[in-house]
Formats: sequence, C-alpha cells, structure tokens
Amino acid sequence: MIACSLYSGDLSDFINLVYNELFFYNLFTEYYKIILEIQPNFKTRDEADIFKKTAKQAKRIEDIEYDIAESREAIKITIRLLKEIQMTFPLHIGFLLYTEDINTFATAFNKLLPPIYTIYDLFRNVQIKEG
Repeated sequence: MIACSLYSGDLSDFINLVYNELFFYNLFTEYYKIILEIQPNFKTRDEADIFKKTAKQAKRIEDIEYDIAESREAIKITIRLLKEIQMTFPLHIGFLLYTEDINTFATAFNKLLPPIYTIYDLFRNVQIKEG
C-alpha cells in the first residue's frame, strides 16, 4: 500500500497511514503511562515472578487442552454407546417381556402342577391294594 501511494504521486494514503501509526503509538504509550501510575511497582517487578506466572499459565493451558481432548474422546464413546443402545434397546425390551411371560406361565403352572401330580400318583397306584 505504501509503495503504491508513493509511486502514484498521491500521498494522502501514505499520510493517513502515518497518522494511523502515530495514533496507535500514542495510545500504546498512554496506556503504559497509566499502568505505571496505577502500579508503581511495575518497573521494579522481579522478572522471575513473571516467568513463573507465564509458566503457570502455560501449564493451565496444557491442562485445559488435555481436558478438551479427553472430553472429545468421552463424547465419541458416549455417542457410540448411544448408537448401540438404540440398536439393542428393542431387543432388551423384548427379552424383558419374554421373561415376564415365562414368569407368569411358571406361576400359573405351579398352581396347576400339584393337582396333576396328585392325579398321576393316584392313577399310577390304582392297582396297589391298601392295607
């Protein structure tokens, strides 16, 4: 952009760019001037403390990235399990109904079975004399 403005003969773009950079430079210096007024110990801070905080922040970022990766893996497993449940749930319900039918049949058959055994016992021993 600068080269185009210089070669075109029109310097208005170049002047606007210089004023823009000057504005941001003044904004930057005023910001740090205010920071130094608010925190006078900013100039005399120990750099080792800054490095420790930076390392601590980097460790936190690594931990967050690790947690995100673990969460993504857990979400993949959860989605896979939900798909499997979607496929097997009707079979599970069918087996539950089948089990309930067998239990109902067994309960009814247990009520019917003693009289059948009694009649069978009587017919089998019909020719045995008593006494």
